[in-house]
Amino acid sequence: MVGLQDLPDDVLRRIFELLDLTTRCRLETLCRRFRDLLVTWPVHISGQEVPGLGMHAIRGILAQHRNVVSFSCQGMDIDELAPDLVHLLARKAPDLQELHMNFVDWSNAFDVPNALFTCLAYFPRLHTLALNGVRMEDCDISIDDNQLRSLRGLHLQAAGLCPQAVAVLLRFCKLQSLNLDDVLPLQDRDIITILTNNPDLESLLLDGDDTSSAVLPHLGALRRLRRLSISFCESFTELTPLHASEQLQWLRLRKLALCPSPRVCDLLHNLCNLTRLDLLEGVHVDDHVVAVLASRCLRLEYLVLAWCWQITDHGVQVLCRNLPQLRVLDLTGLKVLTDDCLSPLEDLACLPRLQELCFRYVNAVSNAKLLELTEGRPELVAIDYYGNSVTAVEDLDFGYFTRDIFADDLDVKIAATRAAVTRATS
Repeated sequence: MVGLQDLPDDVLRRIFELLDLTTRCRLETLCRRFRDLLVTWPVHISGQEVPGLGMHAIRGILAQHRNVVSFSCQGMDIDELAPDLVHLLARKAPDLQELHMNFVDWSNAFDVPNALFTCLAYFPRLHTLALNGVRMEDCDISIDDNQLRSLRGLHLQAAGLCPQAVAVLLRFCKLQSLNLDDVLPLQDRDIITILTNNPDLESLLLDGDDTSSAVLPHLGALRRLRRLSISFCESFTELTPLHASEQLQWLRLRKLALCPSPRVCDLLHNLCNLTRLDLLEGVHVDDHVVAVLASRCLRLEYLVLAWCWQITDHGVQVLCRNLPQLRVLDLTGLKVLTDDCLSPLEDLACLPRLQELCFRYVNAVSNAKLLELTEGRPELVAIDYYGNSVTAVEDLDFGYFTRDIFADDLDVKIAATRAAVTRATS
């Protein structure tokens, strides 16, 4: 019988990459060869493992492995570990490339409670830094431009930025991914400076609450941009500068209150490469916009039209007949819809890849109709008025399922949902 110790190095590495850190640590104690191999392999420490392992185990891991390339932790339960962890990482993993410390309260963890400055000072080779939900205060740490050159991804969603942190943010010049959603206050001039300094951005998430149409020409000039999200577009009156963004694959423009239907149509007419689109609360998103989507955006897989009240049964029927790649369709709050909007789906050849269909707060679409659909499509999960799952399979919990089309783990969750249905029906 062939054991683990008999496998080639490359096969062992693939196996170990699938294991959680605790299991890998146990395996290291079994065989010196395992220990020798793991010393030089890239080590990724995830947040779920940190509290369970404890500081003693983390110290042991960092002592044994010379190539820790990423570290992530999340939540208030590890706050008391934060100072020890960061100082330890700085000593044992100076070449750290990826650091995620999301929603961690640093205010009592350091003499200088500014997570952004601390991480930049400690880890000058970072490629990706995520401090989502972290509040920052002014401090006396100075950051030179050399400490900004390596960073390519910066994620500060819902972070409380002090003026000093905003000033540092404006100095970054080589970012490829930037998340500033729910970050206030950032004015037009700040956003324009960031966009001008980072022409190679591929992914950009903005809040938009204090932003006007003045930033749009600068967004349109980003030729490598693939993902764009603006959560509050209430002040936008036109979208013409984005017409040049033909390379966009993911687009979220929420709360388009002042932009009329023809201008939304003109924009979508040029975005044929879209696979994910979110137009939540688009006041003027109507059947005309849907018709353009159905004729031009044929690659769409995820579509959110929640609270776009002007869309009728006819518009949904047009979508169903013309977007064969669609996997997720969120029609939350479309109060004028009835069971008739689902008539095309009686043909199983229509939307063959559909996996989630959401009618939350749509009272005229009946559970009986949704159940009828799911009986013919065992992989489909339909969401009713109350947010409950209507599926031909009983006693399945889909509460973890998300309709955030910008979530990087959405495909994983969809796969898990499909696997659960398959297991239950087999």
